[in-house]
Amino acid sequence: MYWLIITFLYIKFLFTLTLVRCTEVPPDEVAWESLVFTIPNAITEKGRACSMLSSYYCLEGYEGDMGEGDPDNEMELGTPNRQMRIAQLNRVGNDFANQIFPVYLGINFFVNPTGNINCCSRQKDVYIRHGLKLLELTPSEYLTKLTNYNDDPSRKLNYLEVNYNERCNINFITQIGFGPGFFKINGQNRRPEAKLMFPLMSIPSIEFPNFGAEDYLTFHWFKYNIICQDHPYICGWGPNEPRVRMNWNQVRRRNRGMTRPRSRPNLFERNPRSRQELRKLRSIDAPHFSIEQCF
Repeated sequence: MYWLIITFLYIKFLFTLTLVRCTEVPPDEVAWESLVFTIPNAITEKGRACSMLSSYYCLEGYEGDMGEGDPDNEMELGTPNRQMRIAQLNRVGNDFANQIFPVYLGINFFVNPTGNINCCSRQKDVYIRHGLKLLELTPSEYLTKLTNYNDDPSRKLNYLEVNYNERCNINFITQIGFGPGFFKINGQNRRPEAKLMFPLMSIPSIEFPNFGAEDYLTFHWFKYNIICQDHPYICGWGPNEPRVRMNWNQVRRRNRGMTRPRSRPNLFERNPRSRQELRKLRSIDAPHFSIEQCF
């Protein structure tokens, strides 16, 4: 009888220990945060609005993971005076609006789908929803998140919104995000077997593999090949930087045979990390069609 009790207690201890280990959060698991960009395109409402403002990208904001909750509702729970809470949010939001106004054009922080270049009511709403309620950041801290484009190792590809194009058998990237945390992808009509591509005529058409895209589509690549093509100062480039490609109108005229194509600049020179990425991209099959043929 004594040994039965000892055996029972030992089994119970092992079961409890196993249960605790299964419910523990892994120490290396970090919260999802992402610097999210909308890519100009003719597919989505945000993409169409963004294409009116830029040929390369529009910054949506630095976002947190909402999960299944709504931060707007959660913040009001237990609030003794709702009007006082709203006034408090507006004061902090106005503080952010004053800080973002001088720089929002230089980072394409337009906040679609309005297609409006003005500032700063929509930008303030993004800060209150994501910066303040979800991430608990001050206006200055959130501004730093929006304007910091350093090659941080923790800034990995962690978000994609794609739309499948049957005509060209391509998953077009309509939104992209970089930051810490797990990877998630949206797109009801996406095809896992189809490759990824940006629906842009302002950069060379490059196909990325659907699986393992994070190994090729890094923030470093995105910054030098898309962000800095619109705003060279972010990469420290001068006004006559040869790595800046032709602008949108030049590309359209070239595709129509109205101008001679300018020699393609070597975007990877003076950049050892980018040369490594170029070698990877050369192993990917180049598409044999123009983006315009897909629409």
